[in-house]
Amino acid sequence: MSEHFSAKLLRELTEALGSILQWIAELIAAKNWFNLLVLGAIALFFLAKPPGFLTKQAGFGLHLLIEYLGIEVPTIYPILFGVVELALLASALVIAVRAIPQAARVSPSEAIERKAIKGLRPFNREDAEVFTQLQRERSLQECIESITTATFRFGILMGESGCGKTSFLQAGVWPQLTHETTTHWGVYVRFSEREPIQTIAKALSEQLQAPIEDILSQPKNRGDLTAVLTRAVAATDKPLVLLLDQFEQFFVHAPRAADQEPFVQALASWYRSPDPLPVKILVSIRSDLLYQLSRLHQALGYALGPQEVFVLEKFTPTEAAKILAVIAKSEQLAFESKFVEELAEEALANREEGLISPVDLQILAWMIERQREDELRAFSRVAFQKFGGVEGLLTRFLERTLSARVVPGQRQAAMKALLALTDLDRQVRAGVMTLPEIQAKLQATAKPAEVAEAVTWLVRGDVRLITPQE
Repeated sequence: MSEHFSAKLLRELTEALGSILQWIAELIAAKNWFNLLVLGAIALFFLAKPPGFLTKQAGFGLHLLIEYLGIEVPTIYPILFGVVELALLASALVIAVRAIPQAARVSPSEAIERKAIKGLRPFNREDAEVFTQLQRERSLQECIESITTATFRFGILMGESGCGKTSFLQAGVWPQLTHETTTHWGVYVRFSEREPIQTIAKALSEQLQAPIEDILSQPKNRGDLTAVLTRAVAATDKPLVLLLDQFEQFFVHAPRAADQEPFVQALASWYRSPDPLPVKILVSIRSDLLYQLSRLHQALGYALGPQEVFVLEKFTPTEAAKILAVIAKSEQLAFESKFVEELAEEALANREEGLISPVDLQILAWMIERQREDELRAFSRVAFQKFGGVEGLLTRFLERTLSARVVPGQRQAAMKALLALTDLDRQVRAGVMTLPEIQAKLQATAKPAEVAEAVTWLVRGDVRLITPQE
């Protein structure tokens, strides 16, 4: 009986020890440092305990060896083992935190930013993955292939207001030019009221993590674009591609030729240099303001080819239906394919050109996603019937947007400006009108200053209830 018990115990111990060793080997092979560190801390804990920790008969640990060898243990011995224990557990905790999936650590605001529905906000760099599914693949491929060729130096991206130029650059071109494997390095620059060369230098400093902006503090370098680009080139081992978004802002904030001259000449100096820097420039501009580039064209003396001018078009009804399908899947909204195809063709497409603006698609999806009832959060015939069709959704959007005008007088001025731009008899837009014409039309009911403020608000990028034209 004793021999049988001993053989059985030996077999069980062998199998248990083999399983433990196999598990440890798998942890090492998988580089599972978290479990290995925790295992090390546990092993150290048991080894460091005096005999009789578990039972009086099962005494084990380093104390047995120390007592057998007759070694005197310093008083620091327990403290030392405690510090090692804490270090192992702290290391395991750090590894565990880093191993948490990024999506689980995204803040609510960041999670919202990465949705397929943007409303009137552009897609950004973090939205690159979803943007590749939104029917811009061919345009994006053509643009990337062209600007990375050896002969490309200067190009233009143009399109109507609201066609998605900023999204195309931020979520399309820019991410593809910031991979480690790419042959060029893209730097995104959004123009504003700030001086252009300072804007470029600031973007280069931030995105290349190099001291570039401070070069402008030197009197000899003020207004010197070449000096800024030379410093930027030294900070990277790849040719640079500057993506100058909303380039029309330069002309808006420098309307006179004399104001434009310094930057135009700075670009000309870069472009005509006999020893050109490895820098390429792509400017994005509204198509109705393309004529503003005439002075720049003359100064640079360029003759652009068809592969240096990129036109961003609106979507066809077929493309629009595919985009809405991607949005519905991303946002977990019910989707009836046949109905949406009919909707895009008959209700969303512009009557004159038969195309659909990305802004219109986003507004439509945004209003559906925000509904509280599950039955209404759907691209379905039933939901649209309850909405009152596209018109009903747009009415809700209009009401929601105008509710931001909390001062009654401001809200009324905005509504009057919209009515002035509407042909109520035919239920269509009245056509292009200048601000003085709108003010004259409303002179009996609104002051010119109120109308000017309302029009300025209505053309804002996060409102877009009217589209400016030149």
